[in-house]
Amino acid sequence: MLKTINMKKVIRLTEYDLTRIVKRVLKEGSEVIKIKAWRNKKDLDSGYPPAFNFDTTGHVIKNNRVFFNGHIPPANSGSDALLSIRCGAVGNNWVNVENGALGVKLNTGDSLHLTPAGMKLLTKKCDAYVSNDTKVNGNYA
Repeated sequence: MLKTINMKKVIRLTEYDLTRIVKRVLKEGSEVIKIKAWRNKKDLDSGYPPAFNFDTTGHVIKNNRVFFNGHIPPANSGSDALLSIRCGAVGNNWVNVENGALGVKLNTGDSLHLTPAGMKLLTKKCDAYVSNDTKVNGNYA
């Protein structure tokens, strides 16, 4: 049995608990979120088919952004791009292109618009990060 000290509490972990935690972390790291993206909000609102379908992986939080790899399936060109969203960007259903994809004319700095459902799936990463920070530090303005 493994004992760890967490502030004033002693937490006992069985081998089963540790295995479960490791599996959960590995699963979260390899999670694929499928999203549809449009080049502009007008096309999204008009019901046009999406310009791109992305399989997103490698979701990482840095500062106040979630960065992730967007893989465009071969039917749409088979390219990859580095994308990001800003945590707390409620009402702004778009992602930033951090590193453009070859062959599909996605340039660094472009924005792609998502459905509210797609944005909700991606912003869960921000919510999970924020909910883990339970202590308030009085040093912040």
